[in-house]
Amino acid sequence: MSFRWHHLKCAASKLPNELGSTLKTFVGEVPDRAELDKLMSEAAAKAPPPFPYADRAPTGRASCQGCGESIAKGALRVAVERDIERGMSVTKGAGYLHPKCAAGFVEGQGGNHDELTNGVRQNTRGLSDADLDALLSEV
Repeated sequence: MSFRWHHLKCAASKLPNELGSTLKTFVGEVPDRAELDKLMSEAAAKAPPPFPYADRAPTGRASCQGCGESIAKGALRVAVERDIERGMSVTKGAGYLHPKCAAGFVEGQGGNHDELTNGVRQNTRGLSDADLDALLSEV
């Protein structure tokens, strides 16, 4: 086990979820608590949403994890968590899917359709209700 130390304001900006959950259980006085809450809120708003979520492809460079075809710039897509091999290590990152490929891909990975659609509906930011409904009708 190892420890990493942070100033409270740095932790609020870099680790808002971890600091927030810790502060909920802390019973002592926290200096500058209002400022920390503001920094955590700002950092959480900038962070990518949890997986799965939906968005519009900002470029045309991503390929669908399900069918291998490219996802066009501006197209609706589903983002799921995937393992990314980097030399001797594996990290987690986003994998993108066409809406029509999403259910089959997730079910092939041991997930289910309801978890996917509920997660996408809960985690998606920045899409209109009409876009989200259109995407989910294809999933």
